[in-house]
Amino acid sequence: AAPAGLLYLNTISQRLAAQAHPPAGKAVSGYLAAAQFNLHKVSVHPLSTSPDSAGYDSASIDLVASPRIDFHPVDVLLDRDGALIIVDTGGWYDLCCPSSGTDQRVALGGIYRLRGATMSQAESHSTDAWARTLIADPNREDVWQQIHDSLKSDSVDVRLSALNLISLYRHPGSRDAVRECLDRYAFGRDRDARTARLAAECLGRIGLQGPSAGGTDDYRELLRLIDAYPSDRSIQHAVILALMAGDQLDIVRAGLDQASIPVRSACGIALDQRQALREEDAQAICRLASSGDSRAANVAMDILQRHPQWADRAAPWLEDRFLHGSDSEIETLAPILARWSGQTSVQLLVQKWLGQATSLGAIQQQCLVQTLGSSTDRPLPKSWAEPLARWIGEVDSDHPLAEVVARLPLGEYGAMIAESLQQQIAKSDASVPRGWLVWSRGLPAGSTLPADRERVLVAQCLDGPSEVRKLALGTLQRIELTDRSAASELIRGLDRLGPLELPQALDGLLRGNDSAIDAEVLEKLATTDGVKSLNIDRTIGLL
Repeated sequence: AAPAGLLYLNTISQRLAAQAHPPAGKAVSGYLAAAQFNLHKVSVHPLSTSPDSAGYDSASIDLVASPRIDFHPVDVLLDRDGALIIVDTGGWYDLCCPSSGTDQRVALGGIYRLRGATMSQAESHSTDAWARTLIADPNREDVWQQIHDSLKSDSVDVRLSALNLISLYRHPGSRDAVRECLDRYAFGRDRDARTARLAAECLGRIGLQGPSAGGTDDYRELLRLIDAYPSDRSIQHAVILALMAGDQLDIVRAGLDQASIPVRSACGIALDQRQALREEDAQAICRLASSGDSRAANVAMDILQRHPQWADRAAPWLEDRFLHGSDSEIETLAPILARWSGQTSVQLLVQKWLGQATSLGAIQQQCLVQTLGSSTDRPLPKSWAEPLARWIGEVDSDHPLAEVVARLPLGEYGAMIAESLQQQIAKSDASVPRGWLVWSRGLPAGSTLPADRERVLVAQCLDGPSEVRKLALGTLQRIELTDRSAASELIRGLDRLGPLELPQALDGLLRGNDSAIDAEVLEKLATTDGVKSLNIDRTIGLL
């Protein structure tokens, strides 16, 4: 459950601080107090940092917790004396959280003062005074000079506070000071990842300068920063946001061809978010997808899915990855192939692979099955129908293709696919119903089965094991019962079907034009409890 209220604390009491155990090599740099509405508690979270990481490690210490279900803290505030003010709404919020009112009829909340949890919170050096001054006059150059000087402070908290003010006001006169700060704390001997991350954010908010503007190149420095911290997600995120804010996107595009995988990934994300990727960038994104770096590959595959217009340029890469890629690489192709199924070049590739399916490896066949399974929300491409029908007729009865075929919108190709499905049904032992029911539920509506299969089908609908019963009822929704004895047996057993199963059985019984069957069904429904759950208009429409 997400916290309802958060409060940053510089210090907490020594008793609580003693419970904080930062990871080796890291130090506690502050605390978050969190009001946790749904967990019925207020917690304190020590934040541990090191100069080598721009992120935080966090632990959890329960400060106030209650077993009472109507204790719902929504905020935590700091009073001047260091006491914490806890706001509890009680059980009033029962619109979307019914449990809020279950403890008692009227569950009053309250406002509580908690002493002893914190130490007096000293004013944050001189930055509070700077902030108050800038609110009144944001152009006070003497204050900005003090802020620039503080970027050289030995205190990381002072540097971060100064950078936050520069970022907030997007002060253009701070550019040189921020660049100097970035160079010192990103690449110099005083490396500090948090300072470097915030300096990168500041540059993006002030406005990046490229080489054409003279002087230093902000873009190049930001890409160097990613190289300096290749595994730091916080820094990468700050750099990506800064690149997205820039207006010289050709410089970012050039980063797609750099040797550094994290740099290429960051540039790809920035361009994609700016909707600035071009068709000629397709090969660079494909190379990133094949880089061997799992994080960068995931980024590239996500980008590729959103650009089906690249299909022609990416087709050679798709074919090479499908035929020669590792198992994990082949598995990731299915979402792209499905998303791009409207593109002619992809349709031709999948058509070829479907025609060769039985000679392909298991992982390639699985990819084709997943591609078909991800395409159930769109019409089956015409070029896929014939090779798919052949593949259905050739596979073993337990092939996972059966699951997908039952969900495909076959449309005008239903008759072609049905012929192959009937082949699968015919070569399966009628006395082992699961082997052919997995295929029969994929038959187009109105199909028929041999009389002996219909009788087995009805028996499984009424008395089969749960899994087989589900398959049988799924088949009954698709076919028309033509064997009179099987239909009569099913009618007699209608009262044994559940409310969700009854409509499926009626689909098979009433799909034909046999008035005698219709009459028997209506007579039986009059004494069947489950009839109350039927859609009357739909049922009448079947008669």
